[in-house]
Amino acid sequence: MGMDRFTADVRNNYNNYYLLFSTMGGIWLLAGCLGAYNYPHLAMLALLGGATLFQPIYRIIRKAFGVKQTKTDHPLRMLTTLLAIGMPLGVTVGFFPFKENMNLFFPAFSLLFAMIFGIIGYIYRIKSFVILGLTNMIGNIYISHFYFDHFAFAGLFTGILLLATASVGKIYGEIDLRFVSLKKKIKIPQGN
Repeated sequence: MGMDRFTADVRNNYNNYYLLFSTMGGIWLLAGCLGAYNYPHLAMLALLGGATLFQPIYRIIRKAFGVKQTKTDHPLRMLTTLLAIGMPLGVTVGFFPFKENMNLFFPAFSLLFAMIFGIIGYIYRIKSFVILGLTNMIGNIYISHFYFDHFAFAGLFTGILLLATASVGKIYGEIDLRFVSLKKKIKIPQGN
């Protein structure tokens, strides 16, 4: 019975991971697409609205897919809390100054977003979050330096990176669960 509960918890954590990153990636991709199709103010508002309403949007999507909430001490809870507080505050503070130089909007908030992931990854020692944060940070520094005149490129990059991370996490989760199931069937002793 203990292994079944463990397997269910592992599956639930991977499903939360997948839905969280897919939801964030969808919000960033929507904002990036609006910016790419020459609606910069609407793109800014889409990111502001998506970041502000991230918790309710994520909760609705999680319930629609039947995924339970993670345990209180799980890093995803801390991540969603930081995102729910940090992103709307950052977008709100930066919205008006970036109306003057809109090309810095997406790179700046992508860097803020990357720092949140890096901090959570460092605190909880989650290598995938640190890698995601560093990849996002390096990619957006490169974009803001070499593609400064493209308003939405950094938003599109962040959205695609988040969706790719969600997909890789889902695939890794399924592989991990198969190994857990094999251990359960073979009954491999755990340590000495």
